[in-house]
Amino acid sequence: MQTRRTFSALLALMMAAGLAVTARAQLFRKPSALSREKGALYLEDATDKEIRITTTAEAPVFSNLRGERRLGVIPAGRSITVVAVGNNALRVRGRAMHDNVVGWIARSAATPLNERFIAQLRAAGERRREVDALIAKKEIAVGMTPEEVEAALGPPSERNSRVDAQGRRDSLDYITYRTVSQQVLQYDQYGRPYYALVPQRIETGRRSVDFVNGIVASYTESERLRQRGHGRFVPPPIILENW
Repeated sequence: MQTRRTFSALLALMMAAGLAVTARAQLFRKPSALSREKGALYLEDATDKEIRITTTAEAPVFSNLRGERRLGVIPAGRSITVVAVGNNALRVRGRAMHDNVVGWIARSAATPLNERFIAQLRAAGERRREVDALIAKKEIAVGMTPEEVEAALGPPSERNSRVDAQGRRDSLDYITYRTVSQQVLQYDQYGRPYYALVPQRIETGRRSVDFVNGIVASYTESERLRQRGHGRFVPPPIILENW
């Protein structure tokens, strides 16, 4: 017995609400070795693009949000790359007076970031944490990308693609087998029949994942592979814009 869990209407609702969706916007990535400050929003959770702004005043750079060690000063008017956003500080990468630095500066010392952008960044970070938790449990959800599904379940047994007027549709099939020995009638060199034990592969479970324009829209699971609880979903990938 199989159960089909389809959330196309939910997916359309999220898109209508203004969440920008793309198949490659948020690829699954292993967390970097970057040390993290609690409560800060890290851009690597949401985008591969560099976001560059400009210092509007001399900006002392510190090793953490508590300002425990001063690393240098970035002059006013210098281009910097945003790494993370805190309540009142930015983790940036840039050229200080004497060397390149990576550290925290006051948000008031740089070009202001759009509040919509910060809200998108917060939503993208929450999505990243949800997806990482599912991947760690080898589970999938509507709203994931193909890369995230493969990070959770591994390479599929089969891949299929189709393009129609509604866009691109892909599917990944995961099939599990077990090997059993079955008696098979065979004949010896003299034509005499006998039964021999021959290993046979038997399908024991199947999970099919369907994508519409690069986002999981539904999945089908055999009874044995059915995930605990009801169908799962996460927001589609969020594109950062208007910073």
